[in-house]
Amino acid sequence: MKNIKACILCGSKRYEIFGITKGCTGLMYFIVRCPECGSLFLPGKFDSMEHNPDMGYVTVSKSSDRGRHIPRNKRYVLYNRDRRKAFRVYSDFIKRNKPSGKILDVGCGDGYFLTFFSRDKYERYGVEFNKNNYNRCLKNKLENVFYGRFRSFRTKKKFDVIVMLLYIAHSESSLANLRKCYRLLKKGGIIFLETGNANSDVARRLGTNGVFFREAPAHRYFPSDETIVKMLERAGFSDAEILVPKTEDIISLWARKG
Repeated sequence: MKNIKACILCGSKRYEIFGITKGCTGLMYFIVRCPECGSLFLPGKFDSMEHNPDMGYVTVSKSSDRGRHIPRNKRYVLYNRDRRKAFRVYSDFIKRNKPSGKILDVGCGDGYFLTFFSRDKYERYGVEFNKNNYNRCLKNKLENVFYGRFRSFRTKKKFDVIVMLLYIAHSESSLANLRKCYRLLKKGGIIFLETGNANSDVARRLGTNGVFFREAPAHRYFPSDETIVKMLERAGFSDAEILVPKTEDIISLWARKG
């Protein structure tokens, strides 16, 4: 492959083929592994979905079962219903560590997670680049939401808590984003992450046929319990702690700005 990009974590341009997966676009994508740090990522840039064999993917025919999905409006309701329990656990954990203050949700979607924090104790902020989700934030009376990409977000405010739920895998600039979070946090502030785990029991069993990899190219980086902790440490954070068994398919973790 030509135009190989550097490793998201350590910057190495050495790589080895980890596997091939059929992504959410119906195309086949190479997943590469950095031999220096173990990170898994897509080797090319995917600002465009046009076919380009030098960028690490090739066209394939669509399978016969593609398109058999839950209707979009029902899928949205089911998502919130399934996520409510997890969000309550996450928000309770954050409240125990930061009973009040400014909270920023990066990739906040419709702002649903922010609604778990009361207005009288928290100043709630979000960043969202999907227009439909941004409009839902406004309907949920979340006025302090920036519409655009995180790299374009500018503020002089410092936050007590920054949250990234299922966001890191979507970014080609994961380390840069975490370093930006570090700068935006107050001293003693915390970052709370949720991400898929490329080192889970399910991922080990299914390999690149697992759902985490099959979301390429929407997923561009595939962290594991090991590499996400390394990335947090490289961004400047300390005391990173994974809050669920490391073998889980989805892991949550937090770290503090010293």
